[in-house]
Amino acid sequence: MDRYNKAVKNLQKTLTENTQRPVQSDILERFSMVGVDEILLALANNDLADLGRNRNGPMGSIAFYVDWFNRLSSFAATEVLRQLKKKHRVEWSRVEKSKLEILQHQLDPTGNFLSYRATMKAAQWRAETVGSSQKIVIPFFVLLLKDLFLVYHGSVRTLPNGHLNFV
Repeated sequence: MDRYNKAVKNLQKTLTENTQRPVQSDILERFSMVGVDEILLALANNDLADLGRNRNGPMGSIAFYVDWFNRLSSFAATEVLRQLKKKHRVEWSRVEKSKLEILQHQLDPTGNFLSYRATMKAAQWRAETVGSSQKIVIPFFVLLLKDLFLVYHGSVRTLPNGHLNFV
């Protein structure tokens, strides 16, 4: 029985090491399916609740990405709650305090996510200066959509009668 437990632990360790890298490429692959044209068409519809959904046809890439992310989040929560005993569940208290503080600082919404935006700007700068294998920068998708929505609807547009639309 002891030998079995050791084998399972080794297998779990190997599995964890091998699955960390594909998760990043999976996120990038799914994110790359969202095209700029689809984002612009979705923003023109004015309805954030239906962003990326085609009511008469198949689901758009934006909605597919959001759906996938929601399923992934639900899966993570389910995996945590599968443990019947609380002491076996993954908790924030088990994360190093310094790492948790960095995460909280990065996703602090004050100043319209100023810290996150500064980090993204630095990441983009680094990606431009390093080799091609390290040029991947994946943005916080919901914040990206919010920014694009505000830019699109906050921009001046010329109406057919020649007047300017500031709304």
